[in-house]
Amino acid sequence: MRFFFFIIGLMIAFSVPFFGPIIFLIILLIIHASLGTENLPKKQPKTTFSPRECYHNAKKLGKGRYLQGEYVIARNAEYSYKYARDVLKGRFKDGEWAISQSGKFSYLYAMLLKKRFRRGEKKLHKIPLLPIITQRLSLRIMIIFFTRELTAK
Repeated sequence: MRFFFFIIGLMIAFSVPFFGPIIFLIILLIIHASLGTENLPKKQPKTTFSPRECYHNAKKLGKGRYLQGEYVIARNAEYSYKYARDVLKGRFKDGEWAISQSGKFSYLYAMLLKKRFRRGEKKLHKIPLLPIITQRLSLRIMIIFFTRELTAK
């Protein structure tokens, strides 16, 4: 379509002596103005939901990404991590900035990705890892204890 307007503009430019080049420039400006509008992403609809509500809506739908609420979820570290863990089951690039602001969720997100999360490493030294490690150990001890109890009977 643009090529068609370009050819018409050239024909006018060479056929009309004075106004031809002016009309040609106007057609070029119109073509140039329409170049950038085709590939722009559509605006996200505004929601009044909180990150918690958007996360629960995405989890209830269970169909993968919840594009309507992703930009709301991406502002909260906890729900960005939970969205990546429960809904996407992998990386949530939009929420990584919020996750990197929390040492706890940076650690958990790195465990989810099963690789280093460099963006969140600055906050990792502020997280006490001992409670997390003791939680895991106590859970393992409880599992071992109860399985022995059940097998002993």
